[in-house]
Amino acid sequence: MRFKSPLPFVIATILFFLRGTPGAAEDWGVYRIVSASASEFVLEAVGGAKEGTVVSIQKPNAAANQKWVVLPGDVAKDDGSVKIAAAQDQSLVLTVEKGSKNNGSLIVLEKDRGEAFQRWVLKKTESGAYSLIAKHAPEQGLDHFGGVREAGTRIDLWTYSANDAHLQWFIRPMADRKSTRLNSSHRT
Repeated sequence: MRFKSPLPFVIATILFFLRGTPGAAEDWGVYRIVSASASEFVLEAVGGAKEGTVVSIQKPNAAANQKWVVLPGDVAKDDGSVKIAAAQDQSLVLTVEKGSKNNGSLIVLEKDRGEAFQRWVLKKTESGAYSLIAKHAPEQGLDHFGGVREAGTRIDLWTYSANDAHLQWFIRPMADRKSTRLNSSHRT
């Protein structure tokens, strides 16, 4: 019988936990979140990452308020949920305003308090996009309101339907910052 080293498992576990530590998340990835129903728009914290900021869609411009970090929701419970934090201030996460379960409830940024209405379950679709299902309301998801193709269209909570493109999002990595730093410091 051959003995298998636990080292790969230990390394993977350490890396998983490091993703959730302050400062380490950006090294794991900053993302642009793109509406599947209006692919020319990305998720944006209107006016920048501040407590209470409304989330909408906007044309991509690489501004800091269009960058997001996806982190484990509750590592201790290992419930499969994630929190989606503003890359500008990772203490601010996508939140269903007032924890509402009603269709049309606004999505805002609030300080992470570990509430279920600040957590999302990623459900991959056949197109490669994800539906972001509200942990506190598993029958509802993050919605691009009516699929309106207009900058500033609000993001809200809506009844989940697997085939509704308004409830689907592509989570696309931004340029790799580490390799950019390495390349820019290399002199020939």
